[in-house]
Amino acid sequence: MGIQQRLLRLTRSWFQDFWNQATKEEPLSEEEERLFQEAWERDFSGSPSSAKGPGGTGTGGRQNMDSYYQRLGLSPKADLPSVKRAWKNLLRQHHPDRAGSDPEAIAQATHLCQEITEAYFEIRKHVQPSTE
Repeated sequence: MGIQQRLLRLTRSWFQDFWNQATKEEPLSEEEERLFQEAWERDFSGSPSSAKGPGGTGTGGRQNMDSYYQRLGLSPKADLPSVKRAWKNLLRQHHPDRAGSDPEAIAQATHLCQEITEAYFEIRKHVQPSTE
């Protein structure tokens, strides 16, 4: 199992545990339950390679590589060590643990971290490592 699949599994597990704990305290309304199910299907259904990309195209790894670099705030000419450094810094900055206790902010942070991680792994697949 690759690291991206492990990260997705951990994220699913964490989010499900968080949601189970949150719903024990106060039951969800029908509208909240519907919104949760929609978000769950959108963010966690399928494998990482079948995930929808920007604009919901569903093209996965076939997207324009420039959009992946933009997610990381880099130029398409960036080398692999720079990509990795940007990925780590962005994950540290937008980690769900830093989002406070607001479930919506945590969900947004989780989704953003997934997008950042997807961008890193897609770039890493397509960029040849520089010989050092």
